[in-house]
Formats: sequence, C-alpha cells, structure tokens
Amino acid sequence: MKVKKKSLKEYFRDYQLGRLNKDENQIIDDWFSIDIKDEIKAPANTILGHTSSKEEMYNNINFVIRQKSLKKNNYLVKWLSVACLLTAFITGAFLVNNSFQNKSEEKLSWKSYQTSAGEVKQISLPDGTKVWMNANTKIQLRSDFNAVSKRTLRLDFGEAFFQVKRDTSKLFSITTGKITTTVLGTSFNIRTYPEMDTYKIAVASGKVKVDFKNGKESRNLAAHLTKDQVLKVDAKSGSAGISTTNVSLIGNWRLNRSIYLDELTLPQIGQELSRQFKIDVKVTGGPNPNQQRYTLTLRHQDLPTVLRQLVLQTGMNYQLNNKMLTINPSR
Repeated sequence: MKVKKKSLKEYFRDYQLGRLNKDENQIIDDWFSIDIKDEIKAPANTILGHTSSKEEMYNNINFVIRQKSLKKNNYLVKWLSVACLLTAFITGAFLVNNSFQNKSEEKLSWKSYQTSAGEVKQISLPDGTKVWMNANTKIQLRSDFNAVSKRTLRLDFGEAFFQVKRDTSKLFSITTGKITTTVLGTSFNIRTYPEMDTYKIAVASGKVKVDFKNGKESRNLAAHLTKDQVLKVDAKSGSAGISTTNVSLIGNWRLNRSIYLDELTLPQIGQELSRQFKIDVKVTGGPNPNQQRYTLTLRHQDLPTVLRQLVLQTGMNYQLNNKMLTINPSR
C-alpha cells in the first residue's frame, strides 16, 4: 500500500478531523497502542512508539504501513495457494470419475441370441418377456438389461415376435438399424432381413411407438401403433406407411411354422425358402421377376408340398436337385 508523504502535523490533524481512510486510522490507532508484545514492532530507536524527531515518527509510520502491506500480501499468497490446491483437487476428482465411467462403459457387454437356417427358437428375457426368433435371426441385449430404467436390446437382423412383460417404470426399447420401437407391455412382430428393402412392425396387442433416426435426422413415425396395424418403413429414406391386416397371420410362424409372404418378389420368396429349408435358391431371368409381388400363406410342411403350393399360387415352375432349387417365373 503506497501512502502519499505529508507532514506529521497533517497526519494528526487529519486524524483528529476524521479525514483519514479506514486503513490510515487503524495505523495511527495501532501506533498509539503499540506494545513490545505486538506483532508489529517499532524500530529499535523508539521507546514504546515515542520518537526523537518528526522524521523518525514519519519513518516509523511508514514502517508500520509497509508491514501491514506485507501482511496483506501474505494473506493473498495463502489464499491463492488454497485456490490452486482446490482447483487441482477438483480436476483430479473429475479425471478419476471420468476414468471410472469409461471403465464402466468398457465393462458393459452384450449377450447374443441367434438362430440358424431352418431353426425357430423361443427365449425368455430377465424381465419375463418372451421372444420367438425365426430362422437366421440375431438379437442382442445389454448385460444390465433389467437393472436400469430402460430395457434395451437390438434386433440385428431377422424376424422376432415379442410378448413384452409390462413394467410401467421401465420402457422396453428395440433398435433395428435406423428404427427404434418402444413399448411398455404389448405383443408385436418385427421383420428385417438383409435382402429386404423395408422394416415391418406389426402389432398384435397393446400400443407401440416407432421412431426413425439417421445421423442427426430424427423423427417419429408412429406415436400409437395399435392392434392389427402394420408399419412399413423404407430402409433407406425412412418413409413410412400404415396398413391394417390380421396380424395373427403374420405371427403364426412361431406357433405352427407357417410361412407368411407379405408382398414379396420371387427372389425374396426364394431367400425365405432358403432360410426355412437350408437350401440354395436361384431365380432365373423372366419377365421382371423383381416387380411382381405376392401375398400368401404357406403351411410349413415338407419342401415339395410348399413348392406345389407356390406353383398353384404364383404360376412359377422349378427344378430341385439335391440342395439346389431353381425357380423359373411364369411366362
């Protein structure tokens, strides 16, 4: 603290008239009450604060002022040190916590369920939900599936029928590519095979919400999809449409192994036969085999019986040699 130099008389006059600031008043008060036990001592040539000249008095006052300033600076240094320590502690705590969270994420694993060609399997999830998996289907669920506020799983590919155990405190969410289906408790079918150009969500009971997300783009496709409604979503653009049908027909594959073909082309029908009967299928060239679509139900019996049904309903013909099926479109 820098004090403007003035005469001793001016100091005491201003002191008596109350013109000094708070710090200057305190210094003069301390000076008059100074004692050899005080923290701030006068120079050696003074006796209890009495000086032999005005100049010495002035110098002694300045000495006290300098000591006060040093004391304040020491306080400032101490507080800065404490602030630095607190900053270091908070930063360290943040890094430790962040590291712990990252390790927790690394420890999070996914449990997989998968079926092969010709296989239909039923599984029960930790929350009591029942899932039927059609041929060539893969499902994954988080290791903490039933321990968090949202039950999350993935349908990577294939077809599955879900009978969800109702739990109002935990939403049930299924991610299929760019589509997320969310429910509380209901039953529905999802179909999404690699060769398909659409996702299909069919509701057997309850209500279903469906959202589409592609990068930063996110939008709701169906807020309340209800019983016997089918949502078809274009896998690339996300455009969607809702139709009404008897959903029990769509989900019957899990009960009697019937094959429901919903607006499929002959190449797609061939891929369905390949999944169900473990055979190789080839569709020969014909009059636009990819344009004609068929909707029909085939009873899951032996392969020759199913093929005869297809011949009657589509007009196609075929050749079957061992495990190789060749389909020829109608002419």
